[in-house]
Amino acid sequence: MKIELADVSGLPDVLKPLAVSAEGKTTLDLAALVPATDFDKVRARLQTAESEAIDRRKALKAYEAYGTAEDIAAKLAKGADPQIVDQLRAQIAEKETAGAARVARVLRDAATANLKAELAAVGVVPEALDMLAAFVAPRPAHDDNDNLRILAEDGKTPMLGTGPNGGATLKDFAALLAKASPHLVRDPGKGGGGANPGGGGGGAGKTMTRSDFDRLDPATKAARMQEGFSVTD
Repeated sequence: MKIELADVSGLPDVLKPLAVSAEGKTTLDLAALVPATDFDKVRARLQTAESEAIDRRKALKAYEAYGTAEDIAAKLAKGADPQIVDQLRAQIAEKETAGAARVARVLRDAATANLKAELAAVGVVPEALDMLAAFVAPRPAHDDNDNLRILAEDGKTPMLGTGPNGGATLKDFAALLAKASPHLVRDPGKGGGGANPGGGGGGAGKTMTRSDFDRLDPATKAARMQEGFSVTD
């Protein structure tokens, strides 16, 4: 870096040796005084400082939306807005309640469909399936872990049966209901369509093993029973 000088008389003695005269001009070579590498370091520091200053200005501009420094400090001192917290809690509780209701409805519908299939398997006539299942709807219930439990008539005590934990299964429940309502059970001496044996009608003799029946989905089970199938062990 060179500086042109009109007069060197005022230069400090330490700088006079750096003044060079040529072609009627006198210049002062500052590079001879400070190494070029040091100039590069200075320029780098200046560029870093400028970049940091730009970043600070951007950050300050973004914080202007929150008010003055005093406003921000006051808000932080208050903590979270109780009204906003209450709104968030209410929204979360509403979603959890709605989700639990949907799960309960799906489980209830599945239990009802399976119960109707089991009722059909023990011979309850198709016309009575919906009525009987609706009448005892509160008794097939689910615990907090979504496990199906058949309740006794008091609606509180678990019904005993052949389940792995000693509780009743839907099959046990259907057998109990059929026994308690013989007037709703198909006459075993008639075919599925109600025709007398030997009368040539109605699908007499249609049978299905319990293992084959259990592999069907609830809708197919009900359809098979309406077609006049009987389940054999």
